[in-house]
Amino acid sequence: MNPFQQSLLIHYAFFNFSKHYLASHTVAKDFEVDDTVMQQFKDLLKTNQIDYNDGDIARVNDWVKMNIKRELFISQFGQLEGLKVATDWDPQVAKAITFLPEAQTLQDHSKLARDQHRKPLLPANSPAR
Repeated sequence: MNPFQQSLLIHYAFFNFSKHYLASHTVAKDFEVDDTVMQQFKDLLKTNQIDYNDGDIARVNDWVKMNIKRELFISQFGQLEGLKVATDWDPQVAKAITFLPEAQTLQDHSKLARDQHRKPLLPANSPAR
């Protein structure tokens, strides 16, 4: 996390923006942060004297948009919906999801091996052989 991101979090920029924005708007579940919303966010940063430049925002633009949307969804729909926004965006979660089929295969093989190990062995002179 860079100093600009830390500054936004320390100053509760996303929380304050959501309260400001939702005072005159509502959001639907298909809401996306567009240029108009970003400009309103920048205006709020200026109003609250949070230092930034366009390069600061450009470097973490997707992160800023995700946090705006996350905070709006928390306020509008609840904590769970805000968490969904964050996990949908998170590159580590996206990478982890790509491993799920492999993990399922490993689990299936492990279960098969356990099941085979648990089968009772029949004596060599058993009539079942």
